[in-house]
Amino acid sequence: MEDLKLHGFWYSPFTMRVVWTLKLKGLSYENIEEDRFNKSPQLLEYNPVHKKTPVLVHGGKPICESMIIVQYIDELWPQNSLVPHDSYERAQARFWVAYSEQMVPALPALIQSNSAEEKEKAVQKAWENFKVLEDHCLADKRKFFGGDKINIVDIAIGSFFVFFVTIEDLKQVKILSPQLLEYNPVHKKIPVLVHGGKPICESMIIVQYIDELWPQNPLVPLDPYDRAQAMFWVAYSEQMIPAQKEKDVEKALENFKVLEHHCLADKRKFFGGDKINIVDIAIGSLFAFFVTIEDIKQEKVLVAERFPLLHLWFDNFKNVSIIKENFPDREKMSATIKSIMERRSPFTMRVVWTLKLKGLAYENIEEDRYNKSPQLLEYNPVHKKTPVLVHGGKPICESMIIVQYIDELWPQNPLVPHDPYDRAQARFWVAYSEQLVPALPALIRSTTPEEKEKAVEMIWGNFKVLEDHCLADKRKFFGGDKINMVDIAIGSLLTVFVTAEDIKQVKILVAEKFPLIHLWFDNFKNAPVIKENFPDREKMVATLKPIMARMLASS
Repeated sequence: MEDLKLHGFWYSPFTMRVVWTLKLKGLSYENIEEDRFNKSPQLLEYNPVHKKTPVLVHGGKPICESMIIVQYIDELWPQNSLVPHDSYERAQARFWVAYSEQMVPALPALIQSNSAEEKEKAVQKAWENFKVLEDHCLADKRKFFGGDKINIVDIAIGSFFVFFVTIEDLKQVKILSPQLLEYNPVHKKIPVLVHGGKPICESMIIVQYIDELWPQNPLVPLDPYDRAQAMFWVAYSEQMIPAQKEKDVEKALENFKVLEHHCLADKRKFFGGDKINIVDIAIGSLFAFFVTIEDIKQEKVLVAERFPLLHLWFDNFKNVSIIKENFPDREKMSATIKSIMERRSPFTMRVVWTLKLKGLAYENIEEDRYNKSPQLLEYNPVHKKTPVLVHGGKPICESMIIVQYIDELWPQNPLVPHDPYDRAQARFWVAYSEQLVPALPALIRSTTPEEKEKAVEMIWGNFKVLEDHCLADKRKFFGGDKINMVDIAIGSLLTVFVTAEDIKQVKILVAEKFPLIHLWFDNFKNAPVIKENFPDREKMVATLKPIMARMLASS
């Protein structure tokens, strides 16, 4: 007996992860089944922060959070190893474990869905996650995520799939359908329309299919010649896609000139005459992107004086009631297209500080958050965001995964504790730091004193947990006398919060209310390496102001 006790709910996917790990390791343990509606005093004592299962108690010491427990077990009992030995493969496994958390919201969305539309929307969301796994994680047709043997990724994702297939029965809906993988085997992309169980792919082919089956409000001209002309211009619209992708203004202007002089020369209201037709649909969808790019690049493309007919057409098109009701919000489109990550992002700071603490030389490639480089999109095809560390030509993504990768390869000035229990605790607080992230947009979007107060209260709730449970022993740093990974994770976010204080004219890090956090942050930002690489406050304000303005405008 290894003096192991597991507090959990037998049906919880998170408890399943720990049970599977213990069984794969051949470890004996005492199972303590918790009542989720009446949790035991022991559970509340062992996990005072989240007050939830699973909790593994080893030698009287609690370890919380399912995947932190899995890593703890794997490090102490090396038989049937679940975490790859190779540093790069280990970083990749951690990436996919982190990605698995994106599948969590799909479960309640499916469970709470009632109408056919709600079910379809929930299933589509689950399928988006499945497609990423299909295209990027299992593309080499491995038996398991870990190759020939089960590893930590199989444990993380498999626990959710148990629930997905159970929900299929409960909600009478197919989620993990083999047909999904066959819908578009050629291009492997959306959109795909499934009608009567049969898939139709490619957007304009789908439009024609719908128009042929449902003749009301026809989109394709009845006259053969007019139909041929319409299909010519639909085909021509494909030439506009590279310009939209590359944001090549000159190329866009050439396309606009052709449309102005050859397609709208008779000053029709729409390409289809008095009514919208298939050409309006094809070209209008692209113009929604062009006008968004105008905002991002601060360059006018659809100039009314230069292209009066095209300008008038687009104004007519986007103001048709059905189009207007379903036209993408311009601010949201901007937020979707561009990345908000740059050198001064809290997530990039984490990597910079880690590299500096390790004394490592590196090439800094500054990304334009409005126009991401092809290399970035190639290196991080899943999230398409920074930071990305490229080592020996191989990319590592996600800030805290990069931090751990660097720490494992370069042991000088270690950031991850050597002791397995201390390491598990550090991972717990790194994971907890993510709860601070949603508070920032809430603060940014606040306009009234009441909204500001509510946002600050949310932040203070997180600060109180850190003050009471993580810094209660009055350590200099979260890592004790030396900076560790928790300081890096939380310090990067606090840097943004104190910048937001200036912009929103509100006090967040109140010394009287949170003396331990205030003292810790003062120690952290004045540590020599951090101080030398701490972002200038005025530059941070100048950088964050326009981002905050756009976020506020989109709220």
